[in-house]
Amino acid sequence: MIGARSMMLLVALAVALGGCETPPRQAPVTGTSVRVEWIGHNCFLVTSALGLGVLLDPYDTKYLDYPVPNNLRPDVILVSSEQPQVSNDELARNSPPVFRDRAAIGSFSARGIAFRGVSTSDQETTGADVNVAFVWKMDGIVFCHLGLPSGPLTAEAAAQIGRVDVLFLPVGNPFLLNDAARAQIVTQLAPRIVVPMSYANARTTRLGYAPPDAWLATQGHPVRRLDAPTFAVTKKSLPTATTVYLPTVP
Repeated sequence: MIGARSMMLLVALAVALGGCETPPRQAPVTGTSVRVEWIGHNCFLVTSALGLGVLLDPYDTKYLDYPVPNNLRPDVILVSSEQPQVSNDELARNSPPVFRDRAAIGSFSARGIAFRGVSTSDQETTGADVNVAFVWKMDGIVFCHLGLPSGPLTAEAAAQIGRVDVLFLPVGNPFLLNDAARAQIVTQLAPRIVVPMSYANARTTRLGYAPPDAWLATQGHPVRRLDAPTFAVTKKSLPTATTVYLPTVP
């Protein structure tokens, strides 16, 4: 005969063993949003829901004091010009394909993503600095990184860029755009989200940039101040009207 105490121990053991049964494997959950991370200055890492990362305008640490992520391993690097502040592809820890400057003008693809490089420079001027604005679609969202344009977009350039959902716009470089030109670009492209870049903060003390405050006060669109250098966006979560997303300085 098994005593009451022994019976209780057997029951407890059976329950414990039943609880250790290997649960059925769950299918991996695919991300549903695009992740936008401000690395610093003009540099952003835009990562698709499937994990494909596009790095834009990596900065040179000789000029800027942003912390460099240790695991920066994008799938593609896009460089808008050979200005040293935006052309340091060695910022990445790996060696992905790099599309830069004049060679990036036109349509091309990499890692299954279709890109378009649109010149915002006067190509008729010999020796003129080239700036390439990059446009691509990721998870149904159209992104445009303007690089460092020197003025409003021509009608031709605006038409080549086309409809934009997320626009990366330089707002603090006093040697290039003024606020009127920036406002004109926003009107031309009518983005749903404007992400300011290339402006003065505690990480840019060696460069003569302006802070974003004056532009933020006059650009006329609602401003969403984020509590991190990153944000996630889906096609459905895009604001209905143009909204400025201001990430925290990394």
